[in-house]
Amino acid sequence: METFIQSIVSGILTGSLYAMIGVGLTVIFGVMRIINMAHGDMVMFGMYGAFLSITFLKIDPFYRPIFIHYPLDSCRLFYRRLYLPIFT
Repeated sequence: METFIQSIVSGILTGSLYAMIGVGLTVIFGVMRIINMAHGDMVMFGMYGAFLSITFLKIDPFYRPIFIHYPLDSCRLFYRRLYLPIFT
């Protein structure tokens, strides 16, 4: 029974990943009317980052946004709001 539940959860997670990739491609193609070749690279970059954070840093995937996404997002906001207006 445990294997069955793990298979169901794994299938749902894989399906949601494919759905996110498909929706991202659809939005990019719908707005720009060109195929974004970098979309796959960014997906793989995110997956590789998730793999490294789980494997080497031992961060639970549910807590990963707290320790990785939010600090990186604050760096992005700093760059866009403070650095770009001053130095461009």
